[in-house]
Amino acid sequence: MYLCPHQNATSYKTSLCKGDLTSCIPHLGFILIASLLLLLYGYCPPLRRSKTPYTLRYTFHNGRWILLLTLIFFMIFAILDGVLSDLKSVAPQTQQHLYLPSICAGVAAILACVYYHHMEAWLRPGFIWLLVAYWVMALLGECLRLANWIEEPGNVDWRIVRFSTIVLALFLYGLLVLLELCAVLETFLGHSHEMTDDLPPDLRNPSMKFFLRYVSLPSKVLFHWELWLLRLGWKKPLEMSDLGDLSKMTSSRYNEYVFEKCINEEKERAMRKGGLKLFSLYRVILKAQFSWHFTAFLIKVVADCSNFVIPLTVGAIIKYASVVYYGKEEVTDQYSEFVTVEEFFSNGFVLLAIMTLAGFIRCIVIQNYYYCTIMSGILLQAGMQAAIYNKSLRLSGWTMTSGAMTTGHITNFISVDIQNMRVFCEFVHYAYSIPLIITVFMIMLYDILGVAPLIASMCLILAIPFQYQLAKLQARLQKHALEISDDRLKQTREMLQGMKLIKLYGWEKTFCDIITSVRNREIKKLMLASVFLSVSVFTSYSIPALFTLLTFVLFIAISGSPLTPAIAFTTLTIVSQLHFLVKMVADLIQYSITNHVSIKRLSAFFLAKEIEREFQDDTGIITDEAHGIQARNGSMAPDEVETHDRKPPKSNTMRLRSRIFGKSASKYHNGKDTALSIDYMQLPAEPEEDETEFGIAQPDLPDNVAIKIQFLNSIISPLFILVVIPVAICFFRMHRFFITSSRELQRMDSITKSPIYAHFSESLNGLSTIRAYRVERRFKELLLDAINLNTLAFIHLSTCNRWLGVSLDLIGCLCIFLAVLMSLIVAVTSSLEPSYVGLALTYSFVGSTSLNWFIRHSCVLEMQMNAVERIKYYSNIVTENYEGTSPDSEWPQRGAVTVEDVSVRYAETLDPVLSNISLNIEPGQKVGICGRTGSGKSSLTLALFRIVDMVEGRILIDNVDIATLPLGLLRQCLSIIPQDPVLFSGSIRFNLDPLGKCSDEDLWTSLEIAQLRATVTSLEAGLDYCVSEGGDNFSMGQRQLFCLARAFLRKSRILILDEATASIDIETDTIVQRVLNEEFSNRTILVIAHRVRTILDSDVIIVLNDGAVIECDTPQNLLVKEDGLFAAFVDSAQH
Repeated sequence: MYLCPHQNATSYKTSLCKGDLTSCIPHLGFILIASLLLLLYGYCPPLRRSKTPYTLRYTFHNGRWILLLTLIFFMIFAILDGVLSDLKSVAPQTQQHLYLPSICAGVAAILACVYYHHMEAWLRPGFIWLLVAYWVMALLGECLRLANWIEEPGNVDWRIVRFSTIVLALFLYGLLVLLELCAVLETFLGHSHEMTDDLPPDLRNPSMKFFLRYVSLPSKVLFHWELWLLRLGWKKPLEMSDLGDLSKMTSSRYNEYVFEKCINEEKERAMRKGGLKLFSLYRVILKAQFSWHFTAFLIKVVADCSNFVIPLTVGAIIKYASVVYYGKEEVTDQYSEFVTVEEFFSNGFVLLAIMTLAGFIRCIVIQNYYYCTIMSGILLQAGMQAAIYNKSLRLSGWTMTSGAMTTGHITNFISVDIQNMRVFCEFVHYAYSIPLIITVFMIMLYDILGVAPLIASMCLILAIPFQYQLAKLQARLQKHALEISDDRLKQTREMLQGMKLIKLYGWEKTFCDIITSVRNREIKKLMLASVFLSVSVFTSYSIPALFTLLTFVLFIAISGSPLTPAIAFTTLTIVSQLHFLVKMVADLIQYSITNHVSIKRLSAFFLAKEIEREFQDDTGIITDEAHGIQARNGSMAPDEVETHDRKPPKSNTMRLRSRIFGKSASKYHNGKDTALSIDYMQLPAEPEEDETEFGIAQPDLPDNVAIKIQFLNSIISPLFILVVIPVAICFFRMHRFFITSSRELQRMDSITKSPIYAHFSESLNGLSTIRAYRVERRFKELLLDAINLNTLAFIHLSTCNRWLGVSLDLIGCLCIFLAVLMSLIVAVTSSLEPSYVGLALTYSFVGSTSLNWFIRHSCVLEMQMNAVERIKYYSNIVTENYEGTSPDSEWPQRGAVTVEDVSVRYAETLDPVLSNISLNIEPGQKVGICGRTGSGKSSLTLALFRIVDMVEGRILIDNVDIATLPLGLLRQCLSIIPQDPVLFSGSIRFNLDPLGKCSDEDLWTSLEIAQLRATVTSLEAGLDYCVSEGGDNFSMGQRQLFCLARAFLRKSRILILDEATASIDIETDTIVQRVLNEEFSNRTILVIAHRVRTILDSDVIIVLNDGAVIECDTPQNLLVKEDGLFAAFVDSAQH
């Protein structure tokens, strides 16, 4: 066997052969030298930089990688051209020179990628000289091939594939030479990109592990750079500390600055144009997230274009199989020695390579498109949460107390509304993409089937307004559900904040019923919305099937032509794409409407009235809280914004696997589609007479080739199985590898949401205190730290999901390639009907897609089960025992309290706060209890209500052990006026009597006794006047008097005042003391004193210290006791 032809070879062919073989020399030389260099530096660590998780990219990094990858793919097709040219040739022996140069060039291009990667990883800029030399020599080799080729002027024709490949190779090598020369000039004569002494700020932070912007292009687009986290999660359960810090561009502080800046600029623009009514939050989001969405737009265009390649190649592959099966005569052409463009792109194996390449490109770019949109949504969430918090700190008191912006509203802003906006960001690009894709697909169907699909498309057109109306109904119901959710969250928050009072008064069931009622109204709306959603989903699935049926029926009826496999399976491939698009139309409408509702709510919030003031903290930084900007020495610039992440506090609770409570995981939308799977009988296939296809007819094969083909066919039914089984195993191995880390990341994402919501709630509840102490900055920093932690977990979770998506898609493309390749081999070498080739194509798409999404959804299901786990854990927490034996209906009649050797502790692991307390309180006595902070005063009253459990001893009320009583009955038979007066949103009537047992006359009497009748009478609605959230429309003193009226209504024999006058003024304190003496004179009263003078008129004084009773006597006896603690308290108060 010879590399060049000898017998009957013309000088032209010999010249071409020698030129081809000569062009191999630069490639072989580079392979040899580059391999030696890589081995040398690889085994000699002192010669190179140690391995780092990031890459310091050189000049034209992305451009070089794109050209290298293009060169590799180009060489694959050049090899295919060489093989087809060899098969077409009439030469008696194989002509390796037709494909050997392309093989050498392809191998060299792959090695060049490895070489360049290590040049950056090892910081060896000198490696570039070898690349320059290689590209120059390769360029000269292609020039030699082109010079030999044009010796025959008749072969200088773009229709000849070989000529086109030589010219294109010359062009690619020329671009690489130009690029390397520019890189050399930039690196060695201009600014060096070695950056060994001047790392970017992110890389100077050793804790920063989000290397998205500091890795090579292949690692970036394949998300390979995130493998370090998945490997770590495979070895051990991930913790928050394993994730490191965020980069500057993803930190909450940077995104806060961006959004605040864009919001202020939009307000200024609106004022210039005519007023704040022109304020547009859409402009703010677009301006803040423009770079992400512009990148997503460019990537989406590439992904959409790759969508059109697959249906075209499917039809062409089946046509090729038809020509092979029916033995179509090959039409000779004037280029009998070379493959033409038409022959090349009609060959099934070439089409398979094109389809596979398009599939690879699509799966990579679509996952990167999703990543861009998801990242924009995550950063939008971080920036908007910070902006909402800043605005909340500046809201005017009237805005909060009037009910226009309640805590429930703001909580929904940072959870539901921001999530609606984030999801819309992920799908907004389908708004322009779907119409364009549908238009192109309809043109393709028209080209294949004529007017039939245009007529059948009426069902698609009619479905759009139907889907739109369904989406509007869903959005309307969800809007109502969101309003109810605002109310539910507000009431839930109030209940949790007033939980101590609710338990003390035994109102648990009442408030639970209230929240359950609100929740049932919300669920009713959501269930109705779900019904409309189900109808929408059913429509999305049924319309494409109906469209397919109508198209086929109309095609046969109108044209009278048979439905060939090429037509049928190409149509099905397009319809499967249309199925996804039709479904996305309904989803996009729904997302758009819900997003618009959220945008309107947030726009009103950002335009709400706020307090204008400035302050300067001890750092010398002046903060304008009205505009959310910082200035140092009167100047402000983006570079001055502090974006370094604060370290999370070190504590045992940072092992987040053991922390259970927090907001449930975010809802994920995949936006993907499964292929349409229909069982088909064998379809008739008659080749059209005017088609000319390049094929291989089996009857013309030599005997020895036929023997080889039979042998090949015998190993094509055991080989397919050997390929499929490892691929399936690979799928499930990847599932286990991925889920171990993603499950922990999902848990971290859920857990780190809770501190954000809690901080919002606490800040809004203590807004007046925060403003009074001017600690807005400190509280904002705490929030930004919490947002950073959540963003860190969410970003890594999303990145790992994209890695899984790319990996599964690439394996799926490989499965399709192998399945179609084997069906083509069988079709070429034996009698396999084109219908089966089409069926293999269809089922390979369906099978790989189904397996892919099975793995993904199983991962998502397992991650979402984290929410169920947390709820289950919460449900299994030990609760109070409400069971017991009811006493006489008149109990307690007297109000006698006996404490016998009682010891109390708050938890099993803690020491007792009360030790062996024994007391005997007579009915009708007024008992004052005093002591230093932490002495056990409040613990004693909590023991009376069984809020804390007794370790030993017992408490008797009218000779009945309270441990034997039903808990609710015990608490409802006692009255307490707490230190912190709590009012709930609702009417005054509800706040006084939530159980609804008292008449209006009783309510007015209680208000008169509490000196509030005049105040309530002056209100327009009287008893039905609405109390705002937290009772903010009443003063602290008035709220305490309402609590006094509430206690009077209970008419219980025992009343406890737990430092009830500690936070009110002297005048209100005087009113409370007078009411106690006049209206509660016949009741047993226990007063925990904050002001000692308020218990001087008590019958008995109890002094506690370190959980023990050290003094118990009348005030007169204790005052004359030498060295007495009570006497010391009184003396201290007088001075």
